[in-house]
Amino acid sequence: PLGFGRRILGPLVPAFQALYPRIDMRLRLSEHVLDLLEEAVDVAVRMAILTDSSLIARKIADCQRVLAAAPSYLARNGTPTVPDDLLQHRCLPLRYPGSAQFRWTLETPDGPVSLAVGGSLDADDGDVLTEWALRGQGIVLKPVWEIASHLRCGALQPILADFPPQPLTLAVIYPHRRFLSAPTRLFADFMIEHGAKAIRDSLDGLKLPPPDNIAAS
Repeated sequence: PLGFGRRILGPLVPAFQALYPRIDMRLRLSEHVLDLLEEAVDVAVRMAILTDSSLIARKIADCQRVLAAAPSYLARNGTPTVPDDLLQHRCLPLRYPGSAQFRWTLETPDGPVSLAVGGSLDADDGDVLTEWALRGQGIVLKPVWEIASHLRCGALQPILADFPPQPLTLAVIYPHRRFLSAPTRLFADFMIEHGAKAIRDSLDGLKLPPPDNIAAS
C-alpha cells in the first residue's frame, strides 16, 4: 500500500535502523502484491483481506474503510443512498493487472453485496485516486486513516455510512522458515508496535457516523 508506505512506513524505517544501525534496509513500495519468495523479499507489509497462504501474517491493525467524495462532486451528482446507486456514479477504482479493486464489497443487513463499479478514471496509485476525489472527480474507497485529514476538514465527505466497506487487515508478512532471521523478527516486532500507534494517531479525534442499518440487523 503506497499510502501507508509513504506516510507511515517511510518515516519508521530510518527510526528502526537508528535502533539497529547494523541492519541494512531496502524499501520497495508498490500497490501490487509481490511474490516474496520469487523476488527475495525478507518481509512485507500488506493491507488486505488476508486469506490462508504459505506466508506468516502478524497483524498490525484492523483498518476500517470508507466511501468518500468531495462536496463538489456530490453537489453535481447527488449523494448515493443505497449500494446499487454506486453503479450510476463515477467511481475511482484502484486498478492494476490482477487487481480485484474494481469490485467494491459493502456490508448490508442482508449480507455482503459486491458491486462492479466503474467510471472514466482509474489508476494504479491510491494517492492519485485521492487527489482526483479531492478535485471532485468521483467516489473513492479508502482506509479511514489514509484520508482522515481530508475527512476532518470536510474536503471529503463519507457516504453510505449504513453500508460500510469490508475492513482490511494491515499485517507484517514473511515466508515460513525453520529459523526466522533476527532482523526480520526485530522489524516485525517494531512494526506491530509503532505501525499500530501511527494508525491510531492518524485517527485521533475523527468520528464517523455509525452504520445504523448494520447495528440494527
